[in-house]
Amino acid sequence: MASIRDVAIKAGVGIGTVSRALNGSGYISDETKQKIMQAVEELNYKPNELAQNLFRNKSGFIGIVVTNLSHPFMASLVKHVENNLYTNGYKCMLCEVGDNPNRIEEFVEMLQRNVMDGIICCADIPSSISLAEIHRPIVMIDRYVAEGIPCVHSDHKRGGELAAQALLSAGCKNVIYFASSATERGYSMDRYRRFAEVCKQHKCKVTAIDAGSKILNFQSGPTIWKKYISHFDGIDGFFTADVIAAACMKMLQKKGIKIPKKLKVVGYDGLDFTRFLTPELTTVRQNVPEIAKRSVDTVIRMIDGKKIEEMEQIVDVTFRKGESI
Repeated sequence: MASIRDVAIKAGVGIGTVSRALNGSGYISDETKQKIMQAVEELNYKPNELAQNLFRNKSGFIGIVVTNLSHPFMASLVKHVENNLYTNGYKCMLCEVGDNPNRIEEFVEMLQRNVMDGIICCADIPSSISLAEIHRPIVMIDRYVAEGIPCVHSDHKRGGELAAQALLSAGCKNVIYFASSATERGYSMDRYRRFAEVCKQHKCKVTAIDAGSKILNFQSGPTIWKKYISHFDGIDGFFTADVIAAACMKMLQKKGIKIPKKLKVVGYDGLDFTRFLTPELTTVRQNVPEIAKRSVDTVIRMIDGKKIEEMEQIVDVTFRKGESI
């Protein structure tokens, strides 16, 4: 296996010249660079990636922090973030928080020790961590942490409006929504606040159900349904996240409640699996690929020492008409 010394000998230059050529640092004439690149090709030389990263004071890794990978939204987000990182020459380190917030602390410590170059975080940050004092590249998704920490999130207020308008246009007069508890720093609750505002403006009764502090998923759907089944009496419209909408639709249909004839349902997230539900779920779609792209672009700009002008980036949402309204 060829070494950098072999390349230098074949090209007739010093090792330092080869290193500068491969790392793109310092001036090297075009003629000399061409000789080095030809030697690299002929010797099939593979640069030491770790050594290159150390030279650049970078690890080449960016961390991704999410709450629960079993949730389709989080899985989709990780997929698109990882693809964008790969395209930009970075690898990812994944942290699923679950019920253990200490995992975030460990990830932040790794960032401070330069094991990672930056973090993209879509999870609540424990109060014991002050990201503003770390002064390292960190981008939040859906959560405001502190001044100076960039955040990317969907236009949840618009999403709430679209959901409300859909149910109102379908003739709903008495609606219900399920939401998980969120910190005051989170933006996701804006969808439900705006949904309620629009419904009330049109004299539509709104019942809000706080389904708990954990992220809503397929497993929690049946539990929520059994606990709050009585709240569906007299309800003609229902709004919640896609996974809970899917779980509750199954329970409603078992109970003989026909959708959309008796009850209209609008979901939120626009996850792919909702196209295969019967009836197909009407939903407000978050643009996950765009959220991922902006998050990656922002953290890389921070790593490169560039100034971030837009600390809050809001991504448009769209309405996808299904068969549930």
